[in-house]
Amino acid sequence: MWKQVCVLMLAVPAMAQVQQSSITGIITDPTGAAVPAASVVVTNRDTATAHRIQSNDAGIFLAPSLIPGNYSLQVEVTGFHKKQVDRVTLDTGQTLRIDVKLEIGSTSETVEVTASATALKQESAEVSAT
Repeated sequence: MWKQVCVLMLAVPAMAQVQQSSITGIITDPTGAAVPAASVVVTNRDTATAHRIQSNDAGIFLAPSLIPGNYSLQVEVTGFHKKQVDRVTLDTGQTLRIDVKLEIGSTSETVEVTASATALKQESAEVSAT
């Protein structure tokens, strides 16, 4: 009986752990300088759920707590072309880094990019080569 209680106690926290995924990156201009306050829309293409966030003063954006699936990103800020990143696949528990370099111009023009994301190893600062 004691062994069964111990096994059940160990199983409860494991069931409560949900493997959330996230997408992060840095928005820069053509010179490599950070672009703060860029509007980033991360859309789950399977569910059509959109998450709207902004880059911080260092140009960094983070879309946390995403479910695994197929995503697209749209980045927009005054003075730059709108940038669309398609075909982003997010796996369970994965943090993808997608850096976006904006081109100077009108937001009425869109630059489309096919994603080439870098998987981050959460346990260390290493970058995966997948």
